[in-house]
Amino acid sequence: MTVNTTEFGGSDKLALDYIKKRGYASYSSLVNVRDKREPRIFSAAYFDLGTEVHSRFLEKKILNKQAEDDTPRAIKMVESLENHPVVSKIMKGAKVEQQFHQPLWGLQVLGYIDILPPKLDVGDLKTTRHKNVKVFAAEMDFLQAALYLAVTKRKSFHYVGIQKSEPYKVLLFNVNQYPEKLQKAHDELKYLIKYVKKQTGL
Repeated sequence: MTVNTTEFGGSDKLALDYIKKRGYASYSSLVNVRDKREPRIFSAAYFDLGTEVHSRFLEKKILNKQAEDDTPRAIKMVESLENHPVVSKIMKGAKVEQQFHQPLWGLQVLGYIDILPPKLDVGDLKTTRHKNVKVFAAEMDFLQAALYLAVTKRKSFHYVGIQKSEPYKVLLFNVNQYPEKLQKAHDELKYLIKYVKKQTGL
């Protein structure tokens, strides 16, 4: 399958320069190339609640960097995750925040896997405003799943979503439930890796 990266318009020069300077590509930097976006550093405040939930649930560490009003929400979100039977199954014996930094089809890639069970599954935790799993799944960029599956050589990937507002529902799905979208992401990943290598000389 040929993936046309020119359909987004604009220039990918800054995104490619960003990768070349660092000597590796990440999921976010590949997205920047694909979408021809300028690399940018987002405000930390924007991510405070999500960062707090990630830390409390995955690493069992309380950061308390979020706004004071968000603390009750963070607690309830974590409780909802911990009480979910399928999430508990995925988390059993899993390593968290696992870094990978390795070649993929000749290009160095780097990333952090939220949930890495002993076998079979890979998981990524997302906070979300959505209230149903269908809409949540439609929003997810499967390029991340394709990258993480490629580097781990595993076949199953779950997005674990948790609502940021009441009732703090867990929205969970396996990317294999959407085979066409997943295949498109696999094809897109291979194209982007080849394209980045060619354009950067890495």
